[in-house]
Amino acid sequence: MRPFLSTLLTGLILFGSIAAYSQLVANARWLGRARDSYLLWSRMIPPPSVEERAELADRAMKRTKTYERLIGSSHLIDGMLVNLNRDGTPRDTCDSLLFSALRYVGLVKLGLEAEAREAWRAIELSQANGMWMRHPRCPKSTSRDMMVGLLVAMSQKPEGHAEHLRMLLALIGTNDGYFGTGPRYLSYLTPNIAKLLRVVASGSGVPQEELPLLVREGYSTVELSLEWITPGYEAHLAALSAWVELEATHDNPELAKAERAPWLGWIGEATSWAGAGDLEKQRLLWTTAKLVEIDPKNLFHRYLWLRAAGALSPQAAAQLLTELLEMPQFPEERLPLNCDRSADWLWQRAPRESLVSSIHCNRVYSGGDFLWMAGLLVEALQPHGLYTESVKIDSHSR
Repeated sequence: MRPFLSTLLTGLILFGSIAAYSQLVANARWLGRARDSYLLWSRMIPPPSVEERAELADRAMKRTKTYERLIGSSHLIDGMLVNLNRDGTPRDTCDSLLFSALRYVGLVKLGLEAEAREAWRAIELSQANGMWMRHPRCPKSTSRDMMVGLLVAMSQKPEGHAEHLRMLLALIGTNDGYFGTGPRYLSYLTPNIAKLLRVVASGSGVPQEELPLLVREGYSTVELSLEWITPGYEAHLAALSAWVELEATHDNPELAKAERAPWLGWIGEATSWAGAGDLEKQRLLWTTAKLVEIDPKNLFHRYLWLRAAGALSPQAAAQLLTELLEMPQFPEERLPLNCDRSADWLWQRAPRESLVSSIHCNRVYSGGDFLWMAGLLVEALQPHGLYTESVKIDSHSR
């Protein structure tokens, strides 16, 4: 009986292994075809002329400056971004670190250096000795989503960021993985945030020996969570995680090679022939493609997929930026209201929340979601922004 059970178990393991490998190959071929389709599309669109690029960038900058002027006069508390009720009372103060960081990145990408420096100085004041707060006036412990936002900001390497990273790493090492004073589900370092922290810190010159073991052993979990995520806040955090990886490794591709999830290993090399590169590249392609599948109308998700596929050409960026500028949810002469759309931050809410939900204009949104997206697309609009013609269409994926 035992030999029979042993043979049966061996057969089941072998069958499962073959099925898993076949699925990985099928996924690789699908990703390769999808990537190639976007590459062809991005190369077939007539490239915008110098004048057209300048006009689009000017339109984006004009609206940005309008929003920034209004944000500066009403939506900053201690220099950090908040939403307001129509009577001027603040809302969402305890989410400020995340969205202040995204506003900061938008300002950097748009070349508004003075405004970006002021935004970063305000963010810096939201921490002490490596412990970061949601906002100086928020008593709650910081959380994982705030940490993702902080890493989004630090990916731009603002002044003093390396020292802040070292203090944060020392805090995590001393506190056995906790970066805040909250419970484990709130303030404990997940493998995914550990990986993001490692990539950003390594790209900023922090030596490996200064990284706590938990950070050195971090790995991505986003691609696994996307199987049950629905459009909304969790998808937005997954998208930001993918963006941090793409951003932090853009000028230093070697970082991407070094930062592997422990289960990738030889499996990636065994499926790379199918057409979408090794499993590390496939992972980001699959993640961003899945985000588009989850919310096809989300402009940030579509930007990410094009960027991960190497298809974010200036002409593709011009199309997305034109779409952004024509969205009625971003008025030209004033900040968005809840009678323009119900979503406070358009890219983090379900599609239905981009629609009007109230006839009473009693809430004013910051418009930081426009600054974030405009910054990313204006950067990609430049002739040598985020696109390289060297990305080849792979005949194996056809």
